[in-house]
Amino acid sequence: MSLHDKVVLVTGGGRGIGRDIALGCAREGAKVVVAARSESELQETTDFIEKSAKRPAFGRRCDVASMEEVQALVRWTEKSVGPIYGLICAAGIYGVKGKFGETDFAEWEKAIDINLLGTARTIHAALPGMKSRGDGRV
Repeated sequence: MSLHDKVVLVTGGGRGIGRDIALGCAREGAKVVVAARSESELQETTDFIEKSAKRPAFGRRCDVASMEEVQALVRWTEKSVGPIYGLICAAGIYGVKGKFGETDFAEWEKAIDINLLGTARTIHAALPGMKSRGDGRV
């Protein structure tokens, strides 16, 4: 499967595995859109991808805990970069640490909201376009 000139959207692409996947996709020829909460990580990552992979990279701030932000990210990507072919959901936070009965339940809710529902929100927003084109990978 060739990624040449196909648009790949990577949430959580500002650091860690998301950043590494974004770089790998760019090296395979993709037009990469990196989404993260941190503007500084976005700038650093897109600069690094452009320098290392010799491909344009696009950064967009997005908090996957917000459906509105996720929908805006998908709309912006499709309008400004092109139809999304690949979707990598790598946004996440470290889970709750400690004994279950001694931890703040709100921290569990936050981790589930970002790690699980953030992925669901992103797929929910991007999937209709992929289905209408009959092409795409999550």
